[in-house]
Formats: sequence, C-alpha cells, structure tokens
Amino acid sequence: MLGNEENAADAFQETFIRVYEHRQTLNTNNIRSWVFTISRRVCLNHIRAQRSKHESFDELMHAAPEFQQTDVFLQQGIEKSIAQLPVALREALLLRDIEGHSYSEIASIVGIDLSLAKVRVFRARMILRKLLSPLVQADK
Repeated sequence: MLGNEENAADAFQETFIRVYEHRQTLNTNNIRSWVFTISRRVCLNHIRAQRSKHESFDELMHAAPEFQQTDVFLQQGIEKSIAQLPVALREALLLRDIEGHSYSEIASIVGIDLSLAKVRVFRARMILRKLLSPLVQADK
C-alpha cells in the first residue's frame, strides 16, 4: 500500500501501537476488520504525509519499464503498476487480491457500500490490465 518496505514497517508498528491504545473499544465480533480499519487509516495518513513532503514528479515511477525475461523484473513491473493506481483503487485491489478479503469485508474495512467495493476492485483490475499490457506483449 505504501510503496516501500521502510514505510510499511513504520505503518505496521504504528498500527499495533494504536490497536493497543484503543483495545477498550474493540468490537469482538470482527477483530480482523477492526485491525484492518486501523491499518488503513495509518496507511492513508502516511500517504498524505508523503504527498505533502514532496509533490515532485517521480520519473522512475512513471517511466516505461524495460522488462527482461526474469521473475524479478516481472515482480518489479507489477509493483510499479500497482503503485500507480489511485489510493482508493489500490487499497481495494490489495485487500481483495493480496489479502483475500471478501467484498463485504472490504466494504466494512474501508467504510463504503458493497457495490462500491466491487466497482473499485473492478476498476483497479482494468487499469492494472492496461498498465501491464506492455509486459504481456514483451513475453510473447
């Protein structure tokens, strides 16, 4: 969600500090959704902080990737493409396809309607398909 391992480690640590601090408000019905909701808010705060630090155009992020026939380059291409998705679509895609949450769980975590959760995942997949098309064509 955050694009690099250092930021993710910071967000992970901050998430569990907040979980501990707010343990009295825990709803025992769905602990997993509760933790993911806190994690989502922490990640969004980190993204906002990063955006305000530097608004510069990252040429490496937006450059046309040169793909080779190795899995490392494939993985990097996928990660760069996911990072280019808008935040709302990226989080829906990651919750669905990486974390394996159901659409109703995504709606609960993000605080949106079920139909909007489905739309966000669909749109993220469509954009990702377009971004990854050069990679697929390079393999053929």
